Amino acid sequence: DFSPAALPEQPAITFVNLPYTPERGPLFVLLYDLVNTEVADQIFVRQQLVKFIASKPEGTRFAIFVFSDGLHMVQGFTSDEKQLLAAINPQRSHPHVPMLFRLGAQYGQGDGKTMQGVFTYLGRYLDGLPGRKNIVWIAGDFPLSLFASNEEVESYQAKTRRMLDTLARDQISIYPISARGLVDHQENGMPSATSVGSNAGFNADSRDPNHTVPEYPLTGPGSSAEATAAGNLANNPGALNEAARSKTGAGFSSILSTQASADEVARMTGGRAFYSRNDLRLALAEATSEGNSYYTISYSPTNQNYNGRLRQIDVSLARRGYTLSYRRCYYGTSPEAHRKPSASLMAAAGAEPEVRSVSDSLSAHMQHGAPTAHQIVFAAHLHPIGRPGMATPEQMASLSQGSDGERHKDARAPVKVQTFSIDYAVIARQFAAGGSASPTIEVAAAAYDADGRMLNGVVNRSVEGGVAAEAPAPKKLFKIQQSIDVPDGAVSIRVAMRDVQTDRMGCFEVALPLAPELRASAAH
Repeated sequence: DFSPAALPEQPAITFVNLPYTPERGPLFVLLYDLVNTEVADQIFVRQQLVKFIASKPEGTRFAIFVFSDGLHMVQGFTSDEKQLLAAINPQRSHPHVPMLFRLGAQYGQGDGKTMQGVFTYLGRYLDGLPGRKNIVWIAGDFPLSLFASNEEVESYQAKTRRMLDTLARDQISIYPISARGLVDHQENGMPSATSVGSNAGFNADSRDPNHTVPEYPLTGPGSSAEATAAGNLANNPGALNEAARSKTGAGFSSILSTQASADEVARMTGGRAFYSRNDLRLALAEATSEGNSYYTISYSPTNQNYNGRLRQIDVSLARRGYTLSYRRCYYGTSPEAHRKPSASLMAAAGAEPEVRSVSDSLSAHMQHGAPTAHQIVFAAHLHPIGRPGMATPEQMASLSQGSDGERHKDARAPVKVQTFSIDYAVIARQFAAGGSASPTIEVAAAAYDADGRMLNGVVNRSVEGGVAAEAPAPKKLFKIQQSIDVPDGAVSIRVAMRDVQTDRMGCFEVALPLAPELRASAAH
């Protein structure tokens, strides 16, 4: 847990990697799955999210991802409820929640392989961030089946189980929460009329068929069409029944199947599934409460034959009456195998990132939207040098070329860049744990666009630490200077400092453009 301290006022455009809101408990990812959620349910979900965030536990850190025309981060990790509310506010239009993906069937709907890719990318993004991580998956259906069917081959099931095992190994739990609402089980296998209404996104309060105006006003591009579509459904129970009949040709078993899949996904990763209930806000609160309370238990397998086969785990308590959520199985692979780095959120499908050392967490903490780290507390002064100008051939050669990691020097036209100088200052005694008077300090800076793509990144090491000899011995400072060329279109700069000997980290991200009146309290 972390509670912010009162900091002295910092010089203009100087930032310290200390958040201005408390931080408590593990990290949470809110995965808002528009692809597998009906339009009227989306309206209800957004209303419930607003209520939940407004009353969330103080200090709990969330990041919000939207799955629409792709997987997009719309808010990085923060405990600030104002930032989280702004990310889901329908009055704030966002390019990754287009009307096209709110008013009809979406590409990838019901596709298990697509969801494999979504969770693989989320796993890579969270890989390397310390402690437990929780993914709260909000959707109408959960097409990530672990049960074989006539259409699915065994390799799909095996890939799903291996992907979930990888998440569980990295302390990532999944909490599926259904947006369908209460579902009634009828003798004839069909939903009831009231159940159909809840499936379309209306419960006893905000989903009542007589309730035509959403509690949270919808404004902005596409809002009228969205509200009209929801209103037509809400005020036409016959249309709802007809829609239900068209969907239940394969039987009501499709609902039971998606619930069973949600249960198994949660079970394999140590989470819990929530469905057939109208209190989505309370379900979110319960998932957060459970995800915040956990024990870490480790053991060393006696079976040293690492043949890659699935192995079961069973944890039991001497005292009865408790339900345990934990990792239920794992694949017997060598513990010496290298872990993969966190890939860019927008990495090309199928791209295999290069291997990094387990003791090197820089790549994970340097991702756009990653949480603020303050194992090492430092100050950084970001100062633009001169005016923006067209990049020179040398500058173009040094720019990172997006998510694929390759450099296309000759194929890319010159872009406008702004050079920034970054002056780091850190109290030397923070490195005493490394046992060296001259520790190896690594500093990194990266510029990101609105889609989370790294436009440019630099990493430098300073063995001597740039000691400021004039400072008193107990408060001796290490000072390091770095520069980065930031291409036009960047929306943020992320900076980090790492003690190479101990892998202790400090990092934060600031929004662009910078303004002289900004203070350290604006860093987040």
